[in-house]
Amino acid sequence: FYDTIRVSLIYAFCCAFASYLIGLGIATLLNKDIKCRGLFRAVLLIPWAIPTVVAASNWSYLLNDQYGLINTWLMQWKIIDSPILFLADTNLALFTVILVGTWKSYPFMSLSLLAGMQNIDRSIYESAQIDGASGRQSFWYITLPGLKQVSLVVTTLMFIWGFNNFDIIFMTTAGGPASMTTTMPLYIYDLGWTNKLVGRASAASIILLAFLIAVCLIYFAVITHWEKEDQA
Repeated sequence: FYDTIRVSLIYAFCCAFASYLIGLGIATLLNKDIKCRGLFRAVLLIPWAIPTVVAASNWSYLLNDQYGLINTWLMQWKIIDSPILFLADTNLALFTVILVGTWKSYPFMSLSLLAGMQNIDRSIYESAQIDGASGRQSFWYITLPGLKQVSLVVTTLMFIWGFNNFDIIFMTTAGGPASMTTTMPLYIYDLGWTNKLVGRASAASIILLAFLIAVCLIYFAVITHWEKEDQA
């Protein structure tokens, strides 16, 4: 039980953190006046638009050590000598599902942060440029503070979604190998449906609900504190 909590926290935190960094970088690029910006935004949505079950099944096929395309290509290009057990190695499985989860979720981060950037008054950037601020300084002292509330919302949502994630891990590793990728939802599923321990599964579900409620309460507390600071 405690191992599943640890795995869930690692998965949720890493997916939220990696998605935020990637999303912030892509949003910064798409916020500039570049050609085909609308096309890039549409392409960006593809991972998010693909049904999760379909995406997880495809990644499970691509990462398979026997017939997966990734191992096949790496061996053809002489990068590796033997297949890499992406989904069966206890040292790689959790890292692999985190990458898949990040790939699925970074478009949401990118579009949310891009919307936040476009709501920042352009005159602030113009004033900073007149005062001699560099692009890095404008990003650090204008863009990031302007994205403060948006960043908290999207990272909190992504953390909750990651902690609740079931389909990606179930379709790729099913919690293995050796329970290295077993998260709380998978643990509850195994208790209730596989082992028919409905009482324990219900108790674990209540604990999961209580934890997520605590995360939401922390979120509301931070938002309220920031609103009071802005009013002051």
